[in-house]
Amino acid sequence: MRSILAGLPYKAVPKIMIRGLAKKAKSMLNQFPVRKGGVSSTISPAEIVESPDFGRKRVNFGQYVEIHDGTDNTISERSKGNIAMHATNDREGYAFMCLDTGRSRHSNNWTVKPVTLDVMQRVEHIAKDADSIGKR
Repeated sequence: MRSILAGLPYKAVPKIMIRGLAKKAKSMLNQFPVRKGGVSSTISPAEIVESPDFGRKRVNFGQYVEIHDGTDNTISERSKGNIAMHATNDREGYAFMCLDTGRSRHSNNWTVKPVTLDVMQRVEHIAKDADSIGKR
């Protein structure tokens, strides 16, 4: 977890992102077979429970994305800025931290965008408002 946190461009990270990173780390550990005491020494726990999904749409932890909410034929926004956290069990689904509310949300329709200074400042502001984990 520390290596992923060290690679992020944010000076502070909200607790909701730390929880999302813990879930991502757990799912990554389940990708490896258990040598002793496991059900299989060649097949990973994740592959036993969920069939392998090689065509899944992926996004890295901490990446900025815009989630597409659809349209209602008004001038309201059709996408919202979010930070990617971890894959969910739903097909193609991911959990994201909404930059407007600082809460977790789920989506399977997004576009990856570059992290700008405004995005970094908003994540750090969310971290400062809530209990946060200081990084630097």
